[in-house]
Amino acid sequence: MSVKASGQVKVRPLQLRSDRDLGRFVRSLLERHGVKSPPVPVDRLVVDLGAVLQAHAFKGADSTRLRGFYVSEPEILRRPLIWVNTAYHRNIQRWSIAHEIAHLLLDRKALHVELGSTVDRGWKESAQSTDPTERRAQQIAAELLMPRFLLVPDFKSHPINPEDDEALKGLASRYQVSLYALVARLNQLGLAPPFL
Repeated sequence: MSVKASGQVKVRPLQLRSDRDLGRFVRSLLERHGVKSPPVPVDRLVVDLGAVLQAHAFKGADSTRLRGFYVSEPEILRRPLIWVNTAYHRNIQRWSIAHEIAHLLLDRKALHVELGSTVDRGWKESAQSTDPTERRAQQIAAELLMPRFLLVPDFKSHPINPEDDEALKGLASRYQVSLYALVARLNQLGLAPPFL
């Protein structure tokens, strides 16, 4: 990433060849920003990456139609903008922020809009998406919020009993993510029992 004298931020597009590259990149990014334990402060990360974060609730019947968006138009905005809808639960807002950070890092679109429902279905949507950029953005969001280098030792030091929902909820709370996102991430990392 480089900062221009005018205050504009130019982020070089992120090129990742594998999940291992993604893990190394996120670990390096979080270590540079002093993150040593969960939850990852995605709000602060937005600012540290040179973007502006706005959080407001939509009003009206369609207040949850839009989860968030990312805009980068140097001719109009001095810095990229990430906006998140506060009508959603805080954990879903954090997911949306992480997803939009991914678009900032990928630098693929000048505008990205995330539509959604009140249920955190980011993982399902990413698995079903035919757009490789969207799939990668979801992977980056998961790695940012539940980084492998933090989650694996956490999980292994506190083995979860298959019948103990409270332990899973406690781990989700520690990372400030939804239970759905945590279980999907544990499955992705090969840590969750097959029943989850």
